[in-house]
This record gives sequence, C-alpha cells and structure tokens, in this order.
Amino acid sequence: MIKIKEALDNGGFVCMHADRYMEGMRTLKTVLFGEEATFPFGPFYMGSRLGSPVAFVYAMKDSKYHYQFSCSEAHQGEKPQELLDNYVTHLEEKASNYPHQWYNFIISGSRRFARER
Repeated sequence: MIKIKEALDNGGFVCMHADRYMEGMRTLKTVLFGEEATFPFGPFYMGSRLGSPVAFVYAMKDSKYHYQFSCSEAHQGEKPQELLDNYVTHLEEKASNYPHQWYNFIISGSRRFARER
C-alpha cells in the first residue's frame, strides 16, 4: 500500500482489477444482475482509504483491430461499499453491451453470475 500511495502522491495512476477474487480473500457483496455477487475488498478499500479520485476504466473489443475505451466520472470520499455499488452500476452496463467479453462471469442465457477466480 505504501508503493501505491507513493505513486499517487507523485501524480501517477494505479490500476487494479476489481471484478475477480480468490478463495480466502477479504470480500464485499452486492447485487449484480439481480443476484448476490462477491467482489474483492482490496481495490475498494484502497480507493476509499487513500482519498484519491477513483474512476472505473474499461477497454472493450469492437472488432479485430478496434477497441473502445471508456472511463467513468471520478468518485472520491466514498466508503468501500459505496464504491463497489457505483462500480457495479457501470459494470452491469458494460457487461450488457459486451456480454461475451466478461470471462470472469458465468453467462447462462440472459443471466450472469460472478464466479470465483
């Protein structure tokens, strides 16, 4: 966490995957596509604790040689659960628009379930 804080203090960016976790990790729960889903605690805790703006960034493949990059508005001063809930709002939109690019979710018909990594 010290290295992350140093990077932020020096004007850097820090990127973390926030949509996957492993057994034994500390987690948060929220509702994703109408079902309870588990997410890692760390990225949301650090985003909250360090006081830096947090934005959700996506790179979606449109074709063989074209990607669509997008970024949410910055969130700041939110608790970990609030950050997660905001993240999931954005994630549901992106996963709905690009359903076959979310390999860390089980897609069954129109239902999607977060799965453990």
